[in-house]
Amino acid sequence: MPGRAVERVDVQVDRTGRGQLQAPDAGLLGGLPQGRVGQGVVGGVGVAAHLQPPGQAFVEVQQRSGPGGVDDQCRTGQVAGGAGAAHAVGVGVEVFEHRPPRTVLLVIGGVPGREQSDAPGVQRVGHGGQRREVTDPVRDPDLDPARFTVHTAAPRGFAQAYVRENPGGVPLVCVHGWPETKRVFWRVIEPLARNGFEVIVPDLRGFGDSEVGPDGFHDVPAHARDLYALVHDVLGHDKVVLLGGDLGGPVIQDLALRHPEWVDRMVLFNSPLPYDKERMASIVGTRAPREAADYFWRQGNEPDELAAELATPAQRQRYITTFYASRFWAHPGSFTADAAAFHAEPFGDGAKLRASFGGYESTFHPSARSEPGRNGRNGRTPTLVLFGTSDHVLYPAFDRMAAVVFDKHVGPFLLRDCGHFVPWEAPHALVSGTAAFCSDLLAARRAG
Repeated sequence: MPGRAVERVDVQVDRTGRGQLQAPDAGLLGGLPQGRVGQGVVGGVGVAAHLQPPGQAFVEVQQRSGPGGVDDQCRTGQVAGGAGAAHAVGVGVEVFEHRPPRTVLLVIGGVPGREQSDAPGVQRVGHGGQRREVTDPVRDPDLDPARFTVHTAAPRGFAQAYVRENPGGVPLVCVHGWPETKRVFWRVIEPLARNGFEVIVPDLRGFGDSEVGPDGFHDVPAHARDLYALVHDVLGHDKVVLLGGDLGGPVIQDLALRHPEWVDRMVLFNSPLPYDKERMASIVGTRAPREAADYFWRQGNEPDELAAELATPAQRQRYITTFYASRFWAHPGSFTADAAAFHAEPFGDGAKLRASFGGYESTFHPSARSEPGRNGRNGRTPTLVLFGTSDHVLYPAFDRMAAVVFDKHVGPFLLRDCGHFVPWEAPHALVSGTAAFCSDLLAARRAG
């Protein structure tokens, strides 16, 4: 197997110190020879790796005491394999988290001692702890841009991309914000579909796989009209549930006021809200932290200058990555470097990044508004309100404010250890809460 590309496989390790491969891929592991493949060292942690019959995989982790206290040691790693050429295959094991449940990464390589020169990417440790550059990214379905089939439609003069899973279920339209694309819902699409929803996840105009708006507008009303045309006119739904946060929040609020008979109910989280001076006068924390607003001002007032400064795809992606990391929008630890890069990747397109600033421009400049928006108190639409409280960009009193805006609110419910990106940071809470909130609709659909 000389020259075989190195591949990486995630293994979840529980409190007992044993773990199983997540969704073993026969194509990934097939063809590897069986037998002992030697030992290596990863960051001072000893590893002995073996290849076993296909379908088996585990890693044993033991704790040891040292000068710095207790740390984790990966003692034995086993990966599935099959018949193949009689060459040794290097395996490395790396501990990502030092608290249970741990995530351990098996790095399956080519011949130990042979340089892998296909394309640099991740690191492998083979015999004697020697580090080499290898190729493949982590095979994590949450980070797979091709995980779901992407459809397109053009009812408003541009190609709008969307995911649609479980047609025939209760229509649920999931609307992303900024700096997001439909990918922020990757962790909830499948479980929502299993609960009985037809999950419709579009990329807004100028985001992700959708084209920029042909009229140059990228404000909330333009997004709202796009989604109505897609979901009502193209997909044919005369009643929907809407779900969204950040920019997606004002979009679904606009739709609920613009088409009250069409929107059956909403699920809203970590979103801008209309300010009711009289009814919110006694609420403390109705203003977003000033120190976090620099991006808002620049994107709204100097969008061309900012876009010019971000002159390359790498610069644009690095800019977006900060919103998942150093700016503390998310709860600490919610996004690995790979996850942040996955969400930032679509913003490498300069025209789309510039278009994505349109929503901020429209808050400062009437010329950036396609029409007046629908933004105000909603006394009609039942609304489930969720709040990721580790969000350092939104109003601290979002939950109390939302209870004032939506007369028929359920909750608000506060999400522990969750920040701005609720579908990614608290997928179970979002899925289970949405399913409970819509249990009557789901039961009626199942009954036929």
